Amino acid sequence: MMAKPSLKTVAEACGYGVSTVSYVLRGKAAEMNIPERTQDRILATAKELGYRRNRIGAALSTGKTGFVALISGAYGHPWRESRQALAATQLTDLGYHVHQFDTHWDAGSPGRMVGEVLSLRPDGILVSDVTDSTRTEILDRIAESGIPTVGLDYLEDDRFGYVYLDRVAAGRLPTEHLLELGHRELSFVMPTSRARGQSFYLTQRLEGFHQALAAAGIAPAPEQLLWHETGPSLSLLEAGYGSYEQLQAAQRSALIFTNDLMVLGFMKACHERGVSIPENLSVVGSEDLAVCRYLPVPPTTLSFPIAAMVERAVAMLRAALDGEATAQVREGFAPTLIVRDSTCPIH
Repeated sequence: MMAKPSLKTVAEACGYGVSTVSYVLRGKAAEMNIPERTQDRILATAKELGYRRNRIGAALSTGKTGFVALISGAYGHPWRESRQALAATQLTDLGYHVHQFDTHWDAGSPGRMVGEVLSLRPDGILVSDVTDSTRTEILDRIAESGIPTVGLDYLEDDRFGYVYLDRVAAGRLPTEHLLELGHRELSFVMPTSRARGQSFYLTQRLEGFHQALAAAGIAPAPEQLLWHETGPSLSLLEAGYGSYEQLQAAQRSALIFTNDLMVLGFMKACHERGVSIPENLSVVGSEDLAVCRYLPVPPTTLSFPIAAMVERAVAMLRAALDGEATAQVREGFAPTLIVRDSTCPIH
């Protein structure tokens, strides 16, 4: 069995001194003014050799555990899951050990989950998707801990800095697109479980939707908002498929969904009933799932700048770990509309 690579092994392999390698792997490169090119080479060498710090010894000597906790509500939401995976990868590449926690699995006991997170004594936390009833308890406990924390999406909390997806733009862009195609009988499709709680993620999209309608001179009307049932036992694909009768009964020319999985389920139901998309009905999704590009009718959708959001959030967390104040930082990232084959001019 090969011996585990040591700090000295990494130093010899990349051609730098042990002290320089140590500063980089302990996240102290900035304060020692070590060039980024040197940092990149050391980190790449350590990864290639499979180097891992002795975290117990490091914690005893420095008070740092080398852990970063990721808290989210990503389960069942592909774009969020991709975001969390990318954040974990970037942090691991920087030498941190990552633990992921999902509020979906601890929905009945957010306090217990946060207690488990804090018991690990993480050096830092990236948090996102904490909404409605769980938000206050989770964020209060984190704030009280004093652990450097950054939001990986909108937090609606002044105690933390965060990056966020511009959901007002996410509501406005598809609406403007459909209006430009001549649609006036269009509706925004919302999940009833969120609408009842008026999640700020949803209300921001609705704001953008209504902005675009107002700019086109279209007055608000009840039929512009349609609802579909969802819940723990009903997947988004099933919800989209099962909503066909209800949504078709509204007799709209275009529908805007909050995610691509709903669109996939709905389009299958349309195909089975001989409803042609986009000739009979235009639909727009959100999240730009890779599978959508390979469908017979690839849906028009929104692409989210996940990589840019994660890169900025990780940079903010590193700054917070170095003692910089990040609580007042707010940085938004706008989605991009990807026009494909599920929308066309009104006939």
